[in-house]
Amino acid sequence: MAGGIIQQRKQLQSSGPLEGKKAQYEKLLHVLQKEPKYLACLAHHVETKDVSDFVKTVVFDMYGDQYDNREERLLLTLFQTVLQKSFDQADDIGSFMRANTAITQMLSAYARRGQGLGVLREILEKPIREMVQQTSLNLEINPVEVNWDTTFFQLFFPPLPLFFFYVLKTISFTITKKSLLINTTQLISTPPSFFFLKFQSLFKTYIMQKKIYIYIIYITVHQQIIASYEAKMSKPWDGKRNPTAEEAAEDKYVKRLIPPRVKQLEYIAEHFLSRIIETVDQIPFGIRWICKQLAEMAQKRFPDADRYQIGGLVGGYIYLRFFNPVIVTPESVHFVEKKLSKVMRRNLILVAKILQNLSNGVEFRDQYMQSLSPWVEKHREDIQTYFARLIDVDQLSDRMDVDNLLEHTKKDDEAIQISFNQIFLVHRLLLKLRKEWNATNNLDDPVLKILIPLGSAPDPVKHADNHVINIRLSGVDDADFKEQDQANLVRDFFANFGTKDLTVKQVREKVKSILLNSAVPEVFMDQFRSSLKAYLQHVRDWAKNHGKNAVLQDCDKAIQGIGTFIQSQNGNSSDSSAFNSFLLVYVNEVREMKRRVDRFHQKIEAVEKARDTITDHANYLGSKLEAYQQYLNNIMENDKRGPGGSQKDKNSKKKQKPVKFTHQKLLTCGVIVDVDEEVLKRTRANFNNLVYYFSRGENPDEFQVEVKYKVGFGAKISPFPEPFQLSFSKLLEMKDDHSTRYQLEMVTLNVERLIDLLNEHFMRNGKQ
Repeated sequence: MAGGIIQQRKQLQSSGPLEGKKAQYEKLLHVLQKEPKYLACLAHHVETKDVSDFVKTVVFDMYGDQYDNREERLLLTLFQTVLQKSFDQADDIGSFMRANTAITQMLSAYARRGQGLGVLREILEKPIREMVQQTSLNLEINPVEVNWDTTFFQLFFPPLPLFFFYVLKTISFTITKKSLLINTTQLISTPPSFFFLKFQSLFKTYIMQKKIYIYIIYITVHQQIIASYEAKMSKPWDGKRNPTAEEAAEDKYVKRLIPPRVKQLEYIAEHFLSRIIETVDQIPFGIRWICKQLAEMAQKRFPDADRYQIGGLVGGYIYLRFFNPVIVTPESVHFVEKKLSKVMRRNLILVAKILQNLSNGVEFRDQYMQSLSPWVEKHREDIQTYFARLIDVDQLSDRMDVDNLLEHTKKDDEAIQISFNQIFLVHRLLLKLRKEWNATNNLDDPVLKILIPLGSAPDPVKHADNHVINIRLSGVDDADFKEQDQANLVRDFFANFGTKDLTVKQVREKVKSILLNSAVPEVFMDQFRSSLKAYLQHVRDWAKNHGKNAVLQDCDKAIQGIGTFIQSQNGNSSDSSAFNSFLLVYVNEVREMKRRVDRFHQKIEAVEKARDTITDHANYLGSKLEAYQQYLNNIMENDKRGPGGSQKDKNSKKKQKPVKFTHQKLLTCGVIVDVDEEVLKRTRANFNNLVYYFSRGENPDEFQVEVKYKVGFGAKISPFPEPFQLSFSKLLEMKDDHSTRYQLEMVTLNVERLIDLLNEHFMRNGKQ
């Protein structure tokens, strides 16, 4: 599993396209992993179409073991390098890291790794589930989109706490000459009895009096209401058909409906915020350390920035990249099982928007959100205090200072799993960006020495041939011999230290034996608790007088050993404070050992929780994979059959005609989200004349897109030599990985809209 995607990984007996060069690539990836500066240089120049593979290579493959301190340190060092360069190039703190680049996606992917996912589950799963269970909850406060499903209840009663809204009841009104039939879903849970009785009484009164009050609230289904009215009343709608935001906001019923929803939003946002603030110490070290780097680097780069602006940068990462994606799409991490309705998705988006604006210190741009500004201002200092606690972590060097020593004691070679195209991408980027990572043209650069014999980078292989292989991260070269020498020095150092420290350990054992000896009167400890030397001397005299030879020998050896040690440190052995210092060092070491044991147990608990979270998520993704596989199998099976379900004859098989779309059509339906104008200029085409032909390949999983533009006399010319290839299974994987964009040479496509398009026009089984 990598990047949240379970793939069927075919382990190859041969190295395929790497044949004859696998050892060189192993050396190359070995050097790149040990020296993060190279990948850090590449990160700033990765093209959009390669971002997904580059992020996966760095975060999930090269440094994929998040419980290996060494890999974690190297990855964080890489982040430190790319962040520093980003700050050096930044001109404005307000726009820093707002673009969706390889760097921001790496930071996002890092936050979604197993340990971070486990923490998110602890913090957010419960409030999200509580909120999603309220299936008819509607928190829309945009006057143009306000729904009327809770009109009666919310207009007549003050807002109730979220947990009251459970049970749904439907109330229908009949059509009379003066009224319109409206079925409206009410949010009546099991509220306090007086509310329920009040509503019952009010409802009965309305029915008995046959007075029907119709509250028409301007919403996105406004046209549906008009159509229903005109169909049932057999006359034109006499009201405003397309109200503006200002007109909708002035509607008297909208004015009565929105304030209770604002109160509910504040209540829910308060609940989310409280859980986030209370669990600050559970956030993984790496994420907190990145936040600390953002704060410290921002302070140095923008010395005039106030603490709210600095906090806005920290909030931009911890909320935008860590918390909010899970709040908006909880089903993607298996926090909820069922598909969310559009209304519930909108509810979650509104909560996320409130928390995001609170975290980054930016005012609401939408006028309808201004009513929540007082709540944001109320919690402004709370979130700043949270950021201060969040970044209060050790320096990276202090936390992992022994990793370099421990690295040389490892005997087993490390290995990673990586695909052919990922390897070729790294090779291609290194060649293309040589001046970035080797600005001085150093011919002795270790990466350059490996690249020269490798030659040019191979072309990417087809998706079906892009297997994943094992790469052993090791190499036999001068650097390796130096590492072996360093390993020997490290082992010699520890051996010598152990011999030298033998006397100290023996003395400590003697002192420990005396202190724990039950024969020694406890009153001595109280009398001489401020002086170890006086205590040992008094116990020695006592042992001599009472014939305790074993205690006497221990005291003599302890006093002599401590004196010898003090003299070796150029101290005065007659000074009683020196004896106390000897003991104090020992006590501090014991305390430190206990602290490390406690931290170790805490880490074990965190790893176990992360393991359970990863296992649950892997099972969820495994079921998704099975569903996709079954889906594709059904497509392939149906493709073999004719329209009537009979088996197709090979000779009678007809190829489906390409489906044609204009550029404007794909823009309108949201399939195209971006266009590379430079490529467009080189092809001498223009937007209005572009036509896209989608057709199916030999394999039902494969599609191709041919781009043409019209010229004179109805002729059409393709600006590209070959059609673009699409893999439906790859698109489904990208959707599961929350990758929203699919990059072609000239245009960027929306993954989910593209899947819908292919489903609609090519798949007999309907939408996924």
